Amino acid sequence: METNPYQPPSTGVDDALGGDQADEVTPPRYRGTITTIVGSIDQNEAIEVSRKCRPATAPGQDAAPPNSKFNGWGVGISSIVAALLFFMMDMPSSLLSSLAFFSPSMIVSVVVITTIFVLLLFTLTSLHSRRFSLADPPLGGLTTIHLNRLGYSVEKKTFDGRLVEVFCSWRQTQVFVSEKAWLLNMNYSSPILILRDWIDDANERTVFDALINEVARWQAAQPIAHDIEVVTPEASESFPDYANGAVTLVVSTQAEQKTRRKLRRKLQARLPEFRVRPVNSPLMGFAIGLWRLFLVALAVSTVWTVADHWWIHFGQGYRRLVTFLAPQVMLLAISLWLTMKVARPVEVAGAISSKDLWFDHRSLLIRIPLATLKHRWKIDKALVLATENGATTLVLPRESFASGADFDRAAEWIESDERQGTDAGEKD
Repeated sequence: METNPYQPPSTGVDDALGGDQADEVTPPRYRGTITTIVGSIDQNEAIEVSRKCRPATAPGQDAAPPNSKFNGWGVGISSIVAALLFFMMDMPSSLLSSLAFFSPSMIVSVVVITTIFVLLLFTLTSLHSRRFSLADPPLGGLTTIHLNRLGYSVEKKTFDGRLVEVFCSWRQTQVFVSEKAWLLNMNYSSPILILRDWIDDANERTVFDALINEVARWQAAQPIAHDIEVVTPEASESFPDYANGAVTLVVSTQAEQKTRRKLRRKLQARLPEFRVRPVNSPLMGFAIGLWRLFLVALAVSTVWTVADHWWIHFGQGYRRLVTFLAPQVMLLAISLWLTMKVARPVEVAGAISSKDLWFDHRSLLIRIPLATLKHRWKIDKALVLATENGATTLVLPRESFASGADFDRAAEWIESDERQGTDAGEKD
């Protein structure tokens, strides 16, 4: 689960514009002369301003119509409901009346599952309502935006003090506006607030408004470019060649989690806030725990339903079993599928140099200066980079590197960099 502050648009290319008109839309381009925007705002004020921003629309562009595409999930669920109604209508009246009598075990099962489900929905709803306060990097604080023709990057500090720079193209940006600010959402994941007062020149503000209109028109006419590979013509300008002079790596989330578990005791002794499975917030951790409990309760309820029918209501026929069991099996199958989809291993490319760590998340390119990660160690067959208390801990297993020589070279960089930082601190 992610604390993503926005939802994908409800329309695609065909819904917004006709094919001929969509082909005429060109990628948005920034035509101003300002290359850097710098500003700072209090976090609470930033949240208040962001909540007043609304989706931008290009001049002459109507609001997006509701999505009318074929909904496979709706049809599937409706089919299950219709099948259950068919079974119940075909039952003898004497058997149908018996459905009202649940065994105590089934009552407990239904109550437990319903309670967990309601708590889960409440938690996720609370996360959604707090989406701006949960954004990390936060909306407030010092913000530095570097502009170029086809893309931009944003430098901000996270809640735990790390400096990060995120690169994105205008094609991958959703735009929101108000009288006081522009809100840029970088590929549905990183909201960036820019106050109009941060641009002193009124003409430049007009140029930026024109860019926002171009981005809005592009988003209405084209599907979002989730992957950097889709924006190849822009890559040379919007995304730097981070691999130049650096050691490339590919981090598997599965291998990274395995290494974190192996190093758990060593890292917890050095980093008090180190977690094997870090989450974005305590509330998100609570939601994940509820989801696991929900899956367990649903599985137990399914088995309980079969056992209850077999031992107590077997003489009432298979229709009663199907009526009670089918919804639970369907819900359990969907829940397991969603869990496997979210938890599947992911490989993230990147590189490490003597100064920076890069992660290429396919949709966003992220740069983390090594200087913002106070602890940099080589432990066993892994490189560990962490903030002072370990709230953020990055683990790069040996398998992430193409060769042992690359791993040793990267280890020499981070250990040398940490020694230099320590020596400088002692001199001060």
